[in-house]
Amino acid sequence: MTHELKPGRKRDKIRQFFGSRPRTPQLPESSINLAAQSSPITPLPLPQSASDAQPTVLNLQGIQTPSIQPGKAFAKGKSFKRDMAILSIAYILQESPELKKLIQLIVVIRDKDSEGQLTAVLETCTRFSVQLASAADAHRAEATQAITVFHETVAKLRTIQLDGDGKSLDGLTSMINKDIDRIKPSFISNGDTGTTEGLSKVLDTTIGPTISILSVVKEASSLIPVPWVQPLIGTVVSMLRAVSQTRSNYKEMRQIAATAGDFVVSCAVICSESMVGPSLEGALKTFSKLVTAAISTGYTQLNLFSRYLQQSGHMGDLQVIRTRLDVAIQLFQTENSVNIKLDTEELNRKIGNLPSHPRYTRNEYLEKSRDDVIKYFSDWIVNAQESVLWVHGSAGLGKSTVAQELVHLLKSEDRLAGGIFLTNLTTEPPERVIQMIARQLGANYLRAIGNIAEAARKLDGPHDSLRDYFKAYIFDPIRALEYPYQLVIIVDSLDEWQNYESFLAELVHIPSPSPLKFVLTSRFNYSIERVVDKMLSHKYSLPRASQAVIECYFHHHFFLGNIDWKGRKPDDGKVHLLAAHADGLLIWAATARLLVMNEFDTRDPHVILDQILSLEEKVVTQNVGKLDHLYRSAVSTLAPQDMQGVLREFLGATVVLQEALSISDFAHLTGIGERRTKEIHQRLAALQTQGDPNTNFISPAIQRFHTSFVEFITTESDDQTFRAVKATEAHCMLANRCIEIVFVDLLPSFRGKTCIYSELRGVEPYAIKFWPLHLASGTPHQRLATSSDTVGMDLISEEAMHHWATLFLPCIAVRFQDGHNSLDGFRKSELPYEVAVMIGEEDVTTLSYHIQCLKIATQLQPLDVKTWKALGIAYHRLYEQSQSNRDLDEEITAFCHGLGPAAHPYRSGSLDNLATALQTRFAQQGASNDLDEAISLHREAFLLRPAPHPGRSDSLNNLADALQTRFEQRGASNDLDEAISLHQEALLLCPAPHPDRSISLNNLAIAFRTRFKQRGASNDLNEAISLHREALLLYPAPHPDRSMSLNNLGLTLQTRFAQRGASNDLDEAISLHREALLLCPAPHPDRSGSLNKLAIALGTRFKQQGASNDLGEAISLHREALLLRPAPHLYRSRSLNNLANTLQIRFEQQGASNDLDEAISLHREALLLQPVDHPLYSQLLKCLAIALRIRFDQGHLLHDLTEAISLYKRLLDFPVHDPNRSWSLEHLPSALKEHNALVGDHRDIVEGTDADAEGRSVM
Repeated sequence: MTHELKPGRKRDKIRQFFGSRPRTPQLPESSINLAAQSSPITPLPLPQSASDAQPTVLNLQGIQTPSIQPGKAFAKGKSFKRDMAILSIAYILQESPELKKLIQLIVVIRDKDSEGQLTAVLETCTRFSVQLASAADAHRAEATQAITVFHETVAKLRTIQLDGDGKSLDGLTSMINKDIDRIKPSFISNGDTGTTEGLSKVLDTTIGPTISILSVVKEASSLIPVPWVQPLIGTVVSMLRAVSQTRSNYKEMRQIAATAGDFVVSCAVICSESMVGPSLEGALKTFSKLVTAAISTGYTQLNLFSRYLQQSGHMGDLQVIRTRLDVAIQLFQTENSVNIKLDTEELNRKIGNLPSHPRYTRNEYLEKSRDDVIKYFSDWIVNAQESVLWVHGSAGLGKSTVAQELVHLLKSEDRLAGGIFLTNLTTEPPERVIQMIARQLGANYLRAIGNIAEAARKLDGPHDSLRDYFKAYIFDPIRALEYPYQLVIIVDSLDEWQNYESFLAELVHIPSPSPLKFVLTSRFNYSIERVVDKMLSHKYSLPRASQAVIECYFHHHFFLGNIDWKGRKPDDGKVHLLAAHADGLLIWAATARLLVMNEFDTRDPHVILDQILSLEEKVVTQNVGKLDHLYRSAVSTLAPQDMQGVLREFLGATVVLQEALSISDFAHLTGIGERRTKEIHQRLAALQTQGDPNTNFISPAIQRFHTSFVEFITTESDDQTFRAVKATEAHCMLANRCIEIVFVDLLPSFRGKTCIYSELRGVEPYAIKFWPLHLASGTPHQRLATSSDTVGMDLISEEAMHHWATLFLPCIAVRFQDGHNSLDGFRKSELPYEVAVMIGEEDVTTLSYHIQCLKIATQLQPLDVKTWKALGIAYHRLYEQSQSNRDLDEEITAFCHGLGPAAHPYRSGSLDNLATALQTRFAQQGASNDLDEAISLHREAFLLRPAPHPGRSDSLNNLADALQTRFEQRGASNDLDEAISLHQEALLLCPAPHPDRSISLNNLAIAFRTRFKQRGASNDLNEAISLHREALLLYPAPHPDRSMSLNNLGLTLQTRFAQRGASNDLDEAISLHREALLLCPAPHPDRSGSLNKLAIALGTRFKQQGASNDLGEAISLHREALLLRPAPHLYRSRSLNNLANTLQIRFEQQGASNDLDEAISLHREALLLQPVDHPLYSQLLKCLAIALRIRFDQGHLLHDLTEAISLYKRLLDFPVHDPNRSWSLEHLPSALKEHNALVGDHRDIVEGTDADAEGRSVM
């Protein structure tokens, strides 16, 4: 059996939309020439109205005036708000035959427009129709006349054919808008759109102003109206509007409105399915009156922190409304024998299988001790624009306590999406952590359960990405709640989680605007900071607790607690001194308190306290860490000298322990003895900061003690008072004990020979599950032997190993409890590998067991290539999950061992695996030797796959991609030439209809375009365009990669336009970018890029043709792109400059000073976002200098000229070969002369002369 890791090739495999599908290679994002240039303006004539257009032959021929078809009965959908919108439209259409005729015409044209070219135009028509439909009675006649005239305009769309030219679509849109302006009645122009329950307001409340209403209108146009529920819909819409305007008790209000809405929609179903008699109609009216009366209560708005200090008193009002609504529903059901059950029990069952967060003991929060911090956080949550708050601080400051208090506050205020405390989840896969958050979300917000249950149904495969999990389990359910404010997720102790890197990496992609915020806590960590800096984030350094707070802490516990001071209570001076020694560390104070209260210390409390103080005096002179010194003293006094060795062994075992065990089972596992185990467990309660100190279970150290204490006992020190625990030694000790329990005590016994996994007892399940982990994590190449050397591998029988495997599999996963494939016929040395294969690497919950078994297998069969290969693939899977450099290094090491001899039949696949892993490490760490080695390995793999080897095409692309990467790093043209040659051969191996042909076409096209940019050979550019055209044909709508392919071709055509100036190239590029943008609706991750590309192309066409509508649209598109690129988005600086330069161009055209002022402001922000060593920094300086000089020329403000001169001078610090430096030398002398003329500074003349001389020298 062989494993082969499919390498992720640069450019062709695979960017993903939320990680769910392959993506077409995309050309790098381009930008407008950063130095804004003015161009002559040549206005182009445009048709004035739709009636002026010359009709052409029509794609939509055959459309007849729609006939009214028999209507269909209303059926309940997934969203009660959408259902109410449909019912409202159907009711309005029944009232106005003219409007219904117009809407049906729009629907028919939409259905015939198979390519979606008219979608935007028809959406505009529909929204205008809705405005007309909202007319009040006083304006009904005027609205009807406008509907009739507008019907004629829409009818003309049947005779319009779009030929793919972007200008024709622009012209059509312009004509429709002009006709709407001409037809629009005065009451709409004046802002009076009818009654408060007008259709426009209903739709704004139920589906929002930004969502397409075409599909809603289409569904409504064929529906039998249900007029009896129309007053009820108006009432519920009023409730929803009230909900949207409150920031207090939103959840309760939202649930009341949703209950009413669901019931109204259910009533509509009943009214559609049966005759509405007098009793039913009367009950509906009664229900409407009761609901209207129920919502008359007012609401108040309070600050989040204010409600924390004094809870809102309006819950009683809401309970009254809830009761009234329930009474109204019950009365309606009773009178009409209708049983409409609004039940969430089934949905609750659907999320019941999601993992739940482990229980934890809430830390003591000293009243008012951190209220200033809590207020800061609550203000940030309510007011800040950032999506992520990173709270960092050293160990012992109380970060977890603050996080727990914040969770409590947010939950009480209906702002909490979930709270995760990672101290108890250090090895948990990120997918399961997201599911835990989702389970909490569902428990807090019942309306989110449906979306969460749908996510659980869909995301059950190994190839669903972490981004898929975030979107489906978190973002989609929260968006569906439609809260007017953001919910919050708290993630505590991030640095203690092995998989935090992959989790953080996904937060970089939080959509904007985001429906939630994240508060993260950890110790300061540079790797965390680097990722957080890429987000729209705020960093907060948690301060040390004040002296006063720590004194309060000691007063609270020493004077109000149950300590018998025997008449020697510490005075205020001693408490003050003790608090001063704590130095703001709450964990120091807590540890000192626990030591004083330790029941196993026979000394009097005041003696213990005095010793702590005297030890701390030594710390000051010895420059020793305060916590370390306190811990060292504590460990030495917690147990007598003769128990210190056993104490260290106990602590070592807890450091590597995988799950909690009872005292008796832990004693059996370690061999320490139950009486002594219990005594040490009780003594260590004096240092326990988590969990119940009185429990009879012993937990892993990280779940029981503070992180700082775990670090103390595992860190080597020159002070040998306590010798640090070594994890490898502890693993070896537990491995030997587990093997002895399994293979000496259990399996040879009479009971063990026949027992099944459900009959295991005591510590046996632990030993069965974890001996491979402890052995693999212990001393390398550890023999399968006990400490007494009574058990060697040769003494473990084949039968015992097979029996272990049958017990192990059902212990680690439920799926094996009903049986599994037979392991008969395998030697005992082969069994760990076969067991690993059965577990597989695809289930994140059992991946660690898979790796442990493979590590044992490599020790038993160190020369077996397939085992090393499987281990490499497993670590690759783990790296995808963790993004940890450690896991990537392990992957590379395993693949190195798995290369095998030169003649091995699978060597080429092993070479590719190793090369791909090295390329990944190069991308992460930038070591050029990794890239060079990857290229060498790809070459060797390529030579081992001569034609017609099925893997030759992959080898060609892999090597070409690696060479292209090196070209981008070093600029060696021979690397690029070879890459093109290899891509060409790969394309020949993928003739149509090969599934990889489109990818090869794009790879080769991009390489040709890169070479054109380097050398300027037009045949390279033409070839790139030809290849992109062929690739686009292989991506018909609705292929998910069509937008990428459209943009690739559009950018390449723009490049050719820049070379040759053929306007048809530019027009076609704009048309392609328009289509690509339509395929990237919000919140598509590529929308900002598509907006930018179209805006740049329109800006270029304005420079060529001078059409002001091109410039106006370019500015609008750049603005939208900028909104989608909040700081610290990688391309925000570029978007700022693009918008600034386009505004400068409009200033030069129209002379509006606010355009130039805004451009300068944008240039300044762009400059602030980039470091001085950024490749574009000199260009950014130049752009700002140009804008300031233009403003000086307009207003003659000295400070503009002075700042421009300072920017010119800064450019002189750049290397001689930088073109912007030469530009500065050219412009600085004249600016200095003008400055001298204004202020008379002789130094200006000297500097100007020097700059002019240097400029002439450079020239």
